[in-house]
Amino acid sequence: MDDPSRQLLTHTGASAASSGGACPHHLCKRVIIGDVKRFSSSPLLVDGLKNNTWYQLRVGAGNLAGDGPLSNPCAPVRTLALPAPVTGLRISVMTPTLTRLAWNCLDECAKEATFFDVRYFPVSLDLRQLAGPRSSSSGQMLVNVTASHTAYSVDLHLDIANLTSSSGIILHIYAGSRQGQEDKGTTITLPSAASDLRVTSSTEYALSFAWQPHPAADTFQVLFARPLEEGEDPDTAPPFRPAAPETALSTLTVAGLLTAVDYRFKVVSKVKGVTPFDLLGSNILQAAPSGLPFKPLSVRVTASWSSQVSLAWQPSPQGPHPQRYRVEFARVDAAGNAIETYGRPVETVLTSTTITGLGSILQGQGDNPSGVALQFRVYAGSHKEFEVEGTLVDLPLVSAIGQSRALQVRGSSEVPTLGAVAISLQWLPPPGAWPYVQALHMNAAC
Repeated sequence: MDDPSRQLLTHTGASAASSGGACPHHLCKRVIIGDVKRFSSSPLLVDGLKNNTWYQLRVGAGNLAGDGPLSNPCAPVRTLALPAPVTGLRISVMTPTLTRLAWNCLDECAKEATFFDVRYFPVSLDLRQLAGPRSSSSGQMLVNVTASHTAYSVDLHLDIANLTSSSGIILHIYAGSRQGQEDKGTTITLPSAASDLRVTSSTEYALSFAWQPHPAADTFQVLFARPLEEGEDPDTAPPFRPAAPETALSTLTVAGLLTAVDYRFKVVSKVKGVTPFDLLGSNILQAAPSGLPFKPLSVRVTASWSSQVSLAWQPSPQGPHPQRYRVEFARVDAAGNAIETYGRPVETVLTSTTITGLGSILQGQGDNPSGVALQFRVYAGSHKEFEVEGTLVDLPLVSAIGQSRALQVRGSSEVPTLGAVAISLQWLPPPGAWPYVQALHMNAAC
């Protein structure tokens, strides 16, 4: 006996409307040729059928020799009279506590629909569980169909500033009839605000920005306003206004700004044609256009000797790339207060340098037994000039190094290749210190 390696299903159908809603005796005379579905085992879910339509189905088996004869048709079965999904789902009005959801029900939707099932909840699964089935960011509503109406709306009391709304809100609508509701539904996502707004480069009259968008958002706009004055209420300050046209990218350059003048910036997001721009916007960033690079990062002392100090740093990933650096230093007291003006500049195009000639400074002066500490300031610069803020790093208090101890001669031996004698020595470092460099001074004695 052949073991079927494949099976096929064929179906014929007739519209229930053409037969008054009853199973037609002349079904085969009103044949609608359907797709042949091939499958490997039973049972099978047959999808892709027409709404509110009678069907008869046959099953056949097949193997490498070909397809066998079809079975007798099953009893006629009618698909449910379910409406088509709604169209044009969108948010037409949005305030901090109210969101108006609007949609259309046309053609196949309007023919069968008697109600709409509206559901909404946070995008994040964790926040969805935290919010529960009914909260300021989740819920369900039923909206009844109104005769002759094709446009509908419902007001949802969403709190978009709530923590549980911070991942965005998913909104579903299912159209339903007396026999049930369609399971495809129509869905939109109200995106949350973009994050990590930052300056990526700067010129004298322009700033370039980048940000992290919500995955559902596809349109963005950078807004700007003047900085807040001391004690000024942000709610009564002049509002943000567009700094550049809308963009589909997550980067943008704002031009036409005043050099060295501070502005506040934020970016707002939306789904084009579906949602308005979000009301909160991203983090607010205050910045001023300048051709200067940002100050260096991670300035650190990498080594120190009795008369020199080595420093290293990293350029800022934001703003123009530095073309050169300047290092200045000043003496400070034990409390970290400068006792002189920063000076003695050293310039370099590298991200490290060694400051020499510090012997007399690092040896301590006057009655300060702990020595004198230094404070270094590193500036990043363009070809034209340096930024003025700089980044500080302290060199801890350093004393002149003490005397090495316990010098001993371990022995001597000949060095045949040089025709001389080598002497082996050992000693201990000065108390409380381990020098980076040790030197051997030799004097000849009779």
